[in-house]
Amino acid sequence: MKNKASSKTNTGTRSLIVFDIGSGSVGAALAILSPKKLPKILYSTRNAISFHETAPRLDKLTKAMLATLLNTMFEVQSVTTQLLKNEGIFLKGKLVDHVLTTFSSPWATVEIRRLSINKEEPFTMTRQISERFVKEAISKFIGEDTKTTPIKSRNRDLASVDCEIIRTTLNGYQTSNPYDKPTKRLKIDLGLSAISRDIHDQTSEIVGELLPDDSVDFHAFPLASFLAARDVFEQSDDFVLLDISAEMSDISLVDGGTLVHLASFTGGRHLVFREISKVLKVPIEETRSLLHLYLCGKMSQKQESDFIAIMESVRAQWTSSFSLALNKIRQTRPLPNTLLLLADKDLSGWFKKIIEPQSEQETMPDMQHFEVTVLDGTYLANYITWLGGEWALDPFLALDILFYKRKLGI
Repeated sequence: MKNKASSKTNTGTRSLIVFDIGSGSVGAALAILSPKKLPKILYSTRNAISFHETAPRLDKLTKAMLATLLNTMFEVQSVTTQLLKNEGIFLKGKLVDHVLTTFSSPWATVEIRRLSINKEEPFTMTRQISERFVKEAISKFIGEDTKTTPIKSRNRDLASVDCEIIRTTLNGYQTSNPYDKPTKRLKIDLGLSAISRDIHDQTSEIVGELLPDDSVDFHAFPLASFLAARDVFEQSDDFVLLDISAEMSDISLVDGGTLVHLASFTGGRHLVFREISKVLKVPIEETRSLLHLYLCGKMSQKQESDFIAIMESVRAQWTSSFSLALNKIRQTRPLPNTLLLLADKDLSGWFKKIIEPQSEQETMPDMQHFEVTVLDGTYLANYITWLGGEWALDPFLALDILFYKRKLGI
């Protein structure tokens, strides 16, 4: 399905259903977007994808994800009409105005491509030059036979999802309106993303039930979250955005307000649950309650001692992968000291502590020191209205909604 969102200003209130597809859960929200008002969430839910005791193969995880998406779609579909009526919104011939679906790793592959033109004599930047570059970049991106991501290595038939011009510079100066201007040096940074054709078609069939006129928008979460986070985080234009999901962690490096590098590595919240289950020999279902007791300080002294050893093991595994990913980025450019953290609320504090140690003794080898800001419900409540309370505000869905409001120009 094509991305039909426009950057043109829309003067009316619009209704939106958003699906956030991660590696361990599927979230959904119903929201209304109005000019000069904060987006308002009317309903929010998140359902776990079937948990696997070992990291699952992509095909097995895909099957579980699609089943979860279907159940989540039915859930939000059942409440939409009444909730919109409660807001005085009556839609004729359709359930909702817009449907957005975002994909995190491992479903989406995202890359940054750059076009550079340098000439001795000035030339005029035109839309034709931009459009030709975009078309060529998408063709190469979709057609390349690479092994760089699970999606590309297992699915050569890809569907293009995002094609976002992130930055354009003329003669070294950034501009939002580069057309019909003379220049000798042109650079265009383009954000591209794709998902496998199979996942695209199967997901379209499910969420397309909500908008049969083929107007569902697909986007990659790393690009959507970057654009939304950049808008709400005003303290610096240079930061690392770290998204820790169930099976994967995604790193986005932002320099001067521009997304310049992306990286992913295996390991997220499920790494914690699997280690607890393995060491204590307890079913996966029990690990969540045990983790809750530990994080709340409600364990016995003996239990806490055993748990500290488990969490130290998890910390060593995760920080090793994180440091390796950072070192690869550091070989090409310096890293900023600011890090924005996206993680589920039960573990966001724990991850913050190991990324931002409070003392030299807590610092892991080869780990850069970061000043961490958690993009949680408390932070994002300044930019979005959710009557369920900031503690229950899903930050992933909130960023999706803020991204789409920006996309529509409302």
